[in-house]
Amino acid sequence: MTTLADYKHSTFTRKALRGFILVACPPDAEELGIVDDVIDHVELSFRSLPDMIRRGLVTGLATYEMAAAPFHWGKRASQLSFEAHNKYFDNWRRSNIAVRSEFIKGLKGLLCMGYYEQQPVKEKIDYLPENWISKKTRFRLEVYQDEIKNQERALIEPDPLPTRAELDALAEKKSSREAS
Repeated sequence: MTTLADYKHSTFTRKALRGFILVACPPDAEELGIVDDVIDHVELSFRSLPDMIRRGLVTGLATYEMAAAPFHWGKRASQLSFEAHNKYFDNWRRSNIAVRSEFIKGLKGLLCMGYYEQQPVKEKIDYLPENWISKKTRFRLEVYQDEIKNQERALIEPDPLPTRAELDALAEKKSSREAS
């Protein structure tokens, strides 16, 4: 069984992700106060990825963050105004350079997954699977109560099929009758 990698976001990565979330996720992430929770979720996601993919994403994020500087008076992507960062993000997203556009898709997917996993977001969009699961569990226990009891009883009752020892004993009786 594999375990999660020992990975923690660096301060640089956390800052870069914070800026990235503001343009990649729905605009209410900051209002709901879940930006750090999304970053923590991404960290957990990174821990579950193979080392090579994780390194590629971290390297891509560093490249994205630093590549803004020559075009924005030395400012990193996370230091740009929302409008400037949004244009920069869109430039990467629409890029003809496949590595850039695919990196944006991949990282945005991880961030959005982390965003939609947060409880305030689930409540906002009325996505509460726990409620649905408990409701369906109660319903199914009522409707299929007899079948469940029959199955439980069948699991603990003696096996109706003969065991190997019983088959051998029957074969022995049959052969002794035929011999006489």
